[in-house]
Amino acid sequence: MSVSRPTVQHRLTAAQACLVERHERGLRRLADTLAAKNCVRSMDLMFVLADPAGRIGGALRAALPTASIGPVVLPGRAAELSEWVARLAIHGPVWDFSAASAGIPVIVVDADDSMAVARLDEHWS
Repeated sequence: MSVSRPTVQHRLTAAQACLVERHERGLRRLADTLAAKNCVRSMDLMFVLADPAGRIGGALRAALPTASIGPVVLPGRAAELSEWVARLAIHGPVWDFSAASAGIPVIVVDADDSMAVARLDEHWS
């Protein structure tokens, strides 16, 4: 169930949650590999998970040479999270649900270009 723009969003939309659930195992494997290869904690990474069917996901895929596990997946550093959110906020609201939990930050952009920040942790639901 998608939430209209003027309404305050309280959780990931159904499309965002589906996108994360579909790619969660791949994201976790990628995080483990990148963390081991770069000698960092997986929680210090950040992902942008964008459905290429949306305008933003399509633009990211066209603009950046990315390895993908389905939709556009851009690994980065958690320190870059606020910069990414600021850039994406130009295109619409970015709902942030990451403050209440620990884990790997993931910016999720669904096919409708609805954007949110969540965290992959061991209690993802």
